[in-house]
Amino acid sequence: MSRKGGTNHLNRLAAGKYPQVSRKFSKYIAVQNPGRHTAAMSLPIGVLLRDKLGTASTMFEVRKILKDGLVLVNGRKVKDEHYPVGFGDTVSLGEDKARYVIGISRNGTVSIGEGNRQVFKVVGKYLARGKAQMIRLHDGTNMRFSEEVNVNDSVDLSSGKAKIIRLKEGARCIVIKGVHSSGEGTIKEIRKGNAQRDALVQINTKDGKVIETLLDNIMVV
Repeated sequence: MSRKGGTNHLNRLAAGKYPQVSRKFSKYIAVQNPGRHTAAMSLPIGVLLRDKLGTASTMFEVRKILKDGLVLVNGRKVKDEHYPVGFGDTVSLGEDKARYVIGISRNGTVSIGEGNRQVFKVVGKYLARGKAQMIRLHDGTNMRFSEEVNVNDSVDLSSGKAKIIRLKEGARCIVIKGVHSSGEGTIKEIRKGNAQRDALVQINTKDGKVIETLLDNIMVV
């Protein structure tokens, strides 16, 4: 009989560029579970701990660390080495809860900094049963939200209480996709799209340049 279902590993030569791991360290690399983030913008927590942070040297050690409940992603314990983490997530490690923020570098690969700010882009909204407004965030989270919010706004969850960051001219933003990945600045102009053209955004960057990218490629922060 043919094999059914997915696999929990992938040939390193076929891995995407976001994890930015050595292609010759071993033949295979663990893959993330589906459901959170996209495969192109995330990596398994096991790969993050072993290959990026150096918290463990083997996946066996990673499993032990996770089993002991020493790793939190966005404040929740994670015990599966295939749990996906990606842009905007915060990872807490050890008893001292050292916090890292998952970001993106200039060449579109993962970057890791210290901090605890949790900002997520609103990529969709809909009405649930009882006309309750639900929003969908870029990490795949669906949550009930009573305030008026628009797609492409952002939500800051750092304090435990959601705070809306509006998409508007003059707002600070970061480029999360495309050739200008990791670029930061303020929005100069938003050009609305139509059936033939996607919406575009002009950004005044920190170094005094003006760049233009698709609205879908930015997140207000």
